[in-house]
Amino acid sequence: MKKISLIMLSFFILTGFKASLAQTEYGQGNLIVAPSVDEKYRKYLNLAEPLAFSISIDGKVSSGSFCQQPGTCKDINGPKIALDRCNASSTSGAPCKLFAIERDVIWSGRISLKSDVGTGPINLAAAVEEKFQKYLSLDEPLAFAVSTDGKRSSGSFCQQPGTCEDVDGPGLALERCHATGGPKGSPCKIFAIEKDIVWDGAVTLADPTAKPMSLKNILAPPSPQPIAQPVAEVPSQPISQTTTPARVRSSKAFRDLEEDIRRSQPPAQ
Repeated sequence: MKKISLIMLSFFILTGFKASLAQTEYGQGNLIVAPSVDEKYRKYLNLAEPLAFSISIDGKVSSGSFCQQPGTCKDINGPKIALDRCNASSTSGAPCKLFAIERDVIWSGRISLKSDVGTGPINLAAAVEEKFQKYLSLDEPLAFAVSTDGKRSSGSFCQQPGTCEDVDGPGLALERCHATGGPKGSPCKIFAIEKDIVWDGAVTLADPTAKPMSLKNILAPPSPQPIAQPVAEVPSQPISQTTTPARVRSSKAFRDLEEDIRRSQPPAQ
């Protein structure tokens, strides 16, 4: 049974000199873990001597490394093995990052299970929409959960920004949202992690005239409108200050005509 579990986990044993990995290989940012990845990680934790576990940034692929004979893997580069195998398995092109070294999670960011994230179309009630807007205005929002009927919601946030790295924001939001509905209420799912909407489906606002919006556009700022520039007012010029236009010099034919008219006029008395 142990041998079968190791095959399912896709763990590989390699030998070599242990090399340090750049910190850029450490996972960071919000991560939504697929159920299959969560199952692999649980089995990884039950191993006698786990070395490292990596997950693709889209949460769909994972791989780990472990020591087959505990106490004999001092020179094995477990993190590199886990990363190389995970990247080789990722068909979507999403790169893999380190999630844990031995049993210590090093991923920096909010972690949620895919099964906890909402899916499908949802129509948000006016009260939920208003609460979500207030949630977004907080200094450090953690997670926001909404019932599947769109009528109830709850969020979690950090009261002292910068001190909530180990707080399970998604778990708190879900727990509070479930509590508002009672045993017969619609289940709650994660709608947003921090300020990123993760609900997988069309979202319609409370306004019945509003069109269904994609998750990426629901909070998109309106297109910038050109700012009307005031027309410069031309000051009116007093008649006394108007200038007489310069007289245009006429052609030779007109000069001859003017000379004839001048000669025909009687001399001034």
